Amino acid sequence: MTTATQPSTPYSRMTRIGALSSPNGTAYMRYFGRYAQYGEYVTLGREVGSAFGLLAVDLKDPLVPIPYPVPVLFRGFKDDGAVVEQTFVPLNRLQFATFTFEPSFASGLTRVDILSDYWAMDNLVWIPEPAAGSLLVLGLLALAGRRRFFGRPNQR
Repeated sequence: MTTATQPSTPYSRMTRIGALSSPNGTAYMRYFGRYAQYGEYVTLGREVGSAFGLLAVDLKDPLVPIPYPVPVLFRGFKDDGAVVEQTFVPLNRLQFATFTFEPSFASGLTRVDILSDYWAMDNLVWIPEPAAGSLLVLGLLALAGRRRFFGRPNQR
């Protein structure tokens, strides 16, 4: 785990992202950052700002042919202020390969930046985390349902 400060406003103009159709018939994203302005990258997050986790992603190199593989860095900003990073190197340029995130990415993320010159991504597996208020409401409903199902304790 890396410690760093979270930038207050990411540069998130996404003019160089395209959606294409993969061989399995679903859409995937590709990004060509090497044609972007300095500091331009892709940011993933939830609109409501609540936490989430990442489990896996399919990646491939979108350029064929290319003389060398390009690493794809995922930098995650957690709700406790910590920063986590993981780098994947897609070696196959013709087919997607599945990469699994480390356990540090499984929960508590508020934002993830994808820092790479270019990449193609499909099947991002993410987990939304419920807000504390909704967990409280679910707990109260469960208690009320339990009381109704089992009845009130007998008083003697």
